[in-house]
Amino acid sequence: MNSAPRGVQSGDRATWFGLYYNISGAGFFLHPVGLELLVDHKALDPAQWTIQKVFFQGRYYESLAQLEEQFEAGQVNVVVIPDNGTGGSWSLKSQVPPGLAPPLQFHPQGPRFRVQGNRVSSSLWTFSFGLGGFSGPRIFDIRFQGERIAYEVSVQEALAIYGGNSPFALRGRYADANFGLGYFSTPLSRGVDCPYLATYVDWHFLLESQAPKTLQDAFCVFEENNGLPLRRHHSDFHSHYFGGVVETVLVFRSVSTMLNYDYVWDMVFHPNGAIEVKFHATGYISSVFLFGAARRYGNQVRENTLGTVHTHSAHYKVDLDVGGKTCWQRQRFQYKSLKS
Repeated sequence: MNSAPRGVQSGDRATWFGLYYNISGAGFFLHPVGLELLVDHKALDPAQWTIQKVFFQGRYYESLAQLEEQFEAGQVNVVVIPDNGTGGSWSLKSQVPPGLAPPLQFHPQGPRFRVQGNRVSSSLWTFSFGLGGFSGPRIFDIRFQGERIAYEVSVQEALAIYGGNSPFALRGRYADANFGLGYFSTPLSRGVDCPYLATYVDWHFLLESQAPKTLQDAFCVFEENNGLPLRRHHSDFHSHYFGGVVETVLVFRSVSTMLNYDYVWDMVFHPNGAIEVKFHATGYISSVFLFGAARRYGNQVRENTLGTVHTHSAHYKVDLDVGGKTCWQRQRFQYKSLKS
């Protein structure tokens, strides 16, 4: 795995690479061996690339030759990391057999929305959708009860900032739109990523190829019951009555898989005219070799493995059209710190 950015100043082309066991069927980035290499790749010819620095299990070396020399002289304390297959905590597969099937939602009178091409319409909402190869999912011309309330709501960037006490970990600054939040979208699994009865749509794109490609089931659209009434009241004081309204929402979803992380992107349309965007980070952690004071920079997840501290943030573009051109109300945002 490589770190980003590729240097600390303009013109740098040097990257720290962390080495891991390549175990089939397991999380690749869960198996560090403790060897990290700083590679200078400024030259256009890969044959001229050089290793500038070596880091092995807590110590720096000027070259691989120096590491080998000190190893042969018995001056390197090597912690042997076992390659013991895909069992136990090495595996991403469930360790317990599947139980009873989970509950399902259904449409007793058929779906209450339609998807025609890249246009979604329901009794309350209409919008068009797409997927930027680099920026990710986006919706346009969003209308509530026929009135446009936004020209565009779209993902622009997803950032992951890492820390640690090894050079590979502490240099991790990933701006995932540079890799391609749309390009690395993955097919949606029915019944897991989206409900079985969701409407699934393919994505056709032309990127890094001379011919167009198709990603099957790149989007899904579905309506779901939030499991809580929008409002309700039961009266047995002087008069007896009950009134309530079911809260259902319309959801547009896609998923980007950036190496070890999966980002689930939701745009949720509420019956009161509100639009909610959600960003779910899942997948599995990145890790490095544990040494020294590493526990200050994450959590120990195996005997010699540190799950590194990091933060995620997502950035959106919101182009509103509330009240037309005569509406000049200033929007104010409040920021709150959340503890994990």
